[in-house]
Amino acid sequence: MKPLIKSACLIISLAATFTVVTPQICAGEDGYFGFGGVPAPGETSNGNTSTAGLDGNLRLLFGILGLSNPIVPVPVYLGANLWVVTPSGDVTAAVSVPLPSDVTPEATSLYVQGQADGNTTVLSSLPDNSISVTTYNSSGTVIASAVYGPFTNTTVRSVKRQESTGKFLVTWAITLPDIEGIEYSAWTVNEYGGIDTAAGPYGPFDRTTFEEISLLKDGSQEWIWATSGPNQGSFSPTTVTTVWSINAS
Repeated sequence: MKPLIKSACLIISLAATFTVVTPQICAGEDGYFGFGGVPAPGETSNGNTSTAGLDGNLRLLFGILGLSNPIVPVPVYLGANLWVVTPSGDVTAAVSVPLPSDVTPEATSLYVQGQADGNTTVLSSLPDNSISVTTYNSSGTVIASAVYGPFTNTTVRSVKRQESTGKFLVTWAITLPDIEGIEYSAWTVNEYGGIDTAAGPYGPFDRTTFEEISLLKDGSQEWIWATSGPNQGSFSPTTVTTVWSINAS
C-alpha cells in the first residue's frame, strides 16, 4: 500500500488554533487527485472555516476526485473522507470513513457536527431534495442512519446547525400549485437522525413573507414573518415583523 501522503499528495495548512484549514489538490502516482475540497463543518461548496466539535476535536471533510479519462483528464467526484483531528494535531485515522459518492459536490451540501460523546453526525442535503443523516461513533462505525424525502412539491429550503447542542434545523418549502403559494415546515433533527420537533406546515398568509427560522439553545424554533400593510398613497406601506416561538416537542 502506498503511503497516504505520497499517493494523494495531500497538503494541509492548519492554523495554530485549528480554525482555518486550506487543503490543496495535486496528482498522485496512480493518476488520481486526492482529498480536495473544503473543510467541514459547513457546506462542501462554500469554504467555511472549521470549528471544533462539542468534544473539542476538529472534524475535517475532504472530497475525493478521480480522473475520468487519463488522456483528457476530467475530475470526477468519488466521495468524501471524514477526519477527526485532536487539539494536539493528531489525526484519528480510525474514523476516516467514506461518505456518499453517487452525487456531485456542486449539487450536494454536507453538514458535519462533532458531538460531545465523540460521535460525528453527517447530514447530506441531496439533489432530489431529500436528506440523509448518518452518525458514526469514535471508531468510525455507523451507529444510526435515516433518510427523509423526497416529498411531493417539496424542496429543502435551508439547513442550519445549532453548534451548542449538536442538532440541525431543516426547513422545507412546500409549493401549493392550486393557489400559487408556499407553506413552510421545520424539523429539528437530533444527533442520531431522529426528529425532535416537526413544526408546520404554516402559510401562506395574506401580504406576508416568510423570512427565516432559527433553532435556539433550548431546542425551541424561532419563526420570523414580515407582513406589509395596505398602500398609503405616496407613502410606503408599513411592514410588521411577527416572531413565533415554537417549543421543542
